[in-house]
Amino acid sequence: MQRTIMTLALAATASLMPALALADRNDDPQGAGKSAGAQLGPRPFFLVNDMTDSPLKQRLLACTEGDKYKRTQFSIGHRGAALQFPEHTKESYEAAASMGAGIVECDVTFTKDLFEFLKGLTEGKAKGVKAVKKADIDDLATACEKTEWGSNVSEVIETMAKTYGFKVKKSILYAAKSTDLSSEVGSLKAVKPDAMLFASYASDAILMLKTLKAQKAQPKIIWGQNAGFEAPEFRDTLRDDIVGVLTRTVFLPKVAQVKKVAGEVNAFYKEKTGRDFSGASARAFTGLQTWVEVLEKAGSTKPADIQKACNTIKIAGDQLIVPWSGIKFATTGEDIGQNELGTGMIGQYQKDKDGNITLEIAYPFDVATANLIYPLKGF
Repeated sequence: MQRTIMTLALAATASLMPALALADRNDDPQGAGKSAGAQLGPRPFFLVNDMTDSPLKQRLLACTEGDKYKRTQFSIGHRGAALQFPEHTKESYEAAASMGAGIVECDVTFTKDLFEFLKGLTEGKAKGVKAVKKADIDDLATACEKTEWGSNVSEVIETMAKTYGFKVKKSILYAAKSTDLSSEVGSLKAVKPDAMLFASYASDAILMLKTLKAQKAQPKIIWGQNAGFEAPEFRDTLRDDIVGVLTRTVFLPKVAQVKKVAGEVNAFYKEKTGRDFSGASARAFTGLQTWVEVLEKAGSTKPADIQKACNTIKIAGDQLIVPWSGIKFATTGEDIGQNELGTGMIGQYQKDKDGNITLEIAYPFDVATANLIYPLKGF
């Protein structure tokens, strides 16, 4: 753990390892051989030119000389070429492949966390809340932005709802970056759902909550699929209006109250950066930690050795800053390449004793940091 703390400034993504674990299914995907060329496009050179002068910058600039680029499975396109095209789109995936990515990682956009939370609510597992009758939270309504990401979330909610025995009474896909969501909110209200579920980026998430307030919506639960519901501007803009709203995330500073290592590493990070870990930076740190463990286990950087290490590694939960049971990648079945021991986190906006709006941990239930606000007070 000390080694990973000292390399905190490096960036990595937790989703890299599942992608590598998948690589042994096709060690030389179409066009990914050593002879396959790659065109990086202008952005990498723009970023290098913008760096402060240093030996590293000079080494990177030297890479611009001649045609030296080839596709490699050690290069992974996370959500495609996300800085050049919208994430999770055909254009983004194709751009990543042309830029040299031997693996294109499509990301996990939804898990069972929400429905495990709802199920636990009916079993009396939520902190400070007696068991809720399933009939009281049975009817759901969803509104997701009409993008590949939002559409995927909407579809998986439908599937998960059937699996867990909940009913989706209304499902809406709306145009992203809308200027008016009155009609959509009216449609949601019309079916009188117990819970409203959303997948939106910041501007839409803010507008959605403002519109819910304007139309005096009364759901017992409002839940967001992180993204805009976790953005700083969501909290700063809406303030008291989001008290009780739930959002999925990966890390909250409150984890430090129940997990010592999370507090220690977050304090170190905050000392260096001036801010707490977010879900994204916590994933990056955990991804880097996993890389270190995998490379040490592999003993080399050969793809076959790395793939073998990915498929056999197991990291204990007490070594992680995220509230997972550990890290172990599935090698078979529908979840191949996914961390079998991972889980998301659900936070709830609450007001602390000083009047600040904070995110308390609501799920996993065993690390909850405050009594759950249920039902939502409504508008």
